[in-house]
Amino acid sequence: MIGHDDMGKPVTPEAFTAAGRSDLERLPAGQMEAYAGWFGGMEHKGVGRSYTGLPGLVAYMDTVNKAAFPLPFDADPTIVADSFATTRRVYESLSADGLDIEIPDTPMEVDRHTAGDFMFQNIYPQTPRTQIRRILDFGPGIGRQLNIWSRRIPDLCYVGMEAIENSYICQSEYFARACNLPVHDYVDDPEGFEITEAAGLYHLPTWRLDKLPWNFFDLVIFSQVLPELGADLIVELLKTLPRILKPGAQLYIRDHDLSWLPGHRYDLDAELPKLGFHLEFRPYFIDRKEIHGIPRVWRRTDPRINYRPVAGG
Repeated sequence: MIGHDDMGKPVTPEAFTAAGRSDLERLPAGQMEAYAGWFGGMEHKGVGRSYTGLPGLVAYMDTVNKAAFPLPFDADPTIVADSFATTRRVYESLSADGLDIEIPDTPMEVDRHTAGDFMFQNIYPQTPRTQIRRILDFGPGIGRQLNIWSRRIPDLCYVGMEAIENSYICQSEYFARACNLPVHDYVDDPEGFEITEAAGLYHLPTWRLDKLPWNFFDLVIFSQVLPELGADLIVELLKTLPRILKPGAQLYIRDHDLSWLPGHRYDLDAELPKLGFHLEFRPYFIDRKEIHGIPRVWRRTDPRINYRPVAGG
């Protein structure tokens, strides 16, 4: 059982604020404000933007982990079990730190939901060219996408990006407790921070898009986050995605599409083909009734493949 003494020090609100102030002074004018533009967040679920300590983390986890959403199929029980093993590990770690919490004995709703994402992300067989090891999770929420990937890929290189204080610090705690991979946090060492091919968890704020390596990622995940982003940040992301994804790499998007856009009015399904992406998969499900958020799998075009888009697709 992992307790707090077995982990590195998590990020504090003071350190997060200090890193932000330092970047505000040295980054080009307007970059930090534009790249941190985030609307919506988890406020509608009762989760605030300011970190309130480990009890707040538990409340955040319970909000995410217990929420029931429709899924049009039974998730593979072995994949659900992998997610649950991580979920339980985090609860056990928090209990070892003295929190009076209930440790779940059976998979939670989050494990079923995360298994569904994992199955969509692997819906087609992978070739050596498209094998997934280097992942960018933009707006990780509590960090649940790590649950399964960290157990399936021993040398995983996982990068999480976030701008909201509470989510960022909760992610820092979650990452340190979820697996044994080393954690590298930008807030701990802004000057020395670098994302490399070495296995590990890399954590940084969204206003440092410039820190993402070129032609690097096998998978970029946007789960229930793109509609919340401000227009300036969306524009910068659209410029960044073709640069950081390898040819043939996957862009995974899951959200309510154009039905809920508090942050911007961009139709990304219309914009992405202009940037060299083609739509590989989009299921014909009724959102909010048969599934919570429509999953889409996009591919960055690989010039070695003679891809001809279908009219209207």
